[in-house]
Amino acid sequence: KVLEKIDEVTKQIEAVSDRKLVESLSNTMEERLTKFEEEIISRKSRKFNRDTFDYKTGQIYTFARKFDYW
Repeated sequence: KVLEKIDEVTKQIEAVSDRKLVESLSNTMEERLTKFEEEIISRKSRKFNRDTFDYKTGQIYTFARKFDYW
C-alpha cells in the first residue's frame, strides 16, 4: 500500500516536472520569436537597409532579390 502511494506521488512529481519543462521550452521559443520579430522591425526601420520581409513565405529578401523573386 505504501509503495503504491510512493509510486503515485513519484508519477505526479514527474508529470509536474514534464509540464514545467514544456512550459520553459515554449517560453524560450516565444522569446526567440519576439527577438526575431524585433530584429526584422529594426532591419526595416534602418535607413539604408533594403531587406524586405515576406510574411507569406517567412523569408527576408534583399531589395534586388525581391524583384527577381517576382
